[in-house]
Amino acid sequence: MRLERTALHEQGYQILWHAGTTTGLSDQTTRLSKAKLLSDRVEQFISQALESHTQTLG
Repeated sequence: MRLERTALHEQGYQILWHAGTTTGLSDQTTRLSKAKLLSDRVEQFISQALESHTQTLG
């Protein structure tokens, strides 16, 4: 399960990084921090969804 979350997190991070590079953000640090913040939120959402789904099944 942890491996799946890590793969999803990495994929989300790459998508967000690409979005940051195509929106004209020139400062790499700002782009990285925004992508990291968003990817953390995505990971939290996925974790909550998986936990909720597991409780529903269990």
